[in-house]
Amino acid sequence: MNYPLLLLCLLLAFACTKQSVAAAEPVVDIDGEKLVAGTKYYILPVFRGRGGGITMARNKTSCPLAVVQDRLELSKGLPLTFTPAVDNKKGILGFILRMTGLEHCLLVMHCSLLKSSSRKL
Repeated sequence: MNYPLLLLCLLLAFACTKQSVAAAEPVVDIDGEKLVAGTKYYILPVFRGRGGGITMARNKTSCPLAVVQDRLELSKGLPLTFTPAVDNKKGILGFILRMTGLEHCLLVMHCSLLKSSSRKL
């Protein structure tokens, strides 16, 4: 089982659940600054000695790459950009996550549905 991907999905599901419950609270980065749509962010471990950032690795599914944690502690991994997925009638439904090197696959996190999916573009 791909534990880093599962951990990432659970972390994002928890973050989205908290945001939907307390809509007045903005999503912030490690410095307490609001996330900016389209800006590149790196996901890194909180504690030293736990490996590096997230990156891509080969797997056997429809998308040829999987999201994994780099074993090298000094590696920042690949950047992610967050873009709100907006429905004019319902407001923000979730976030679209784009990762450098994974342009042909799209990871979508629907906060209201707590469901993640990988779609081929």
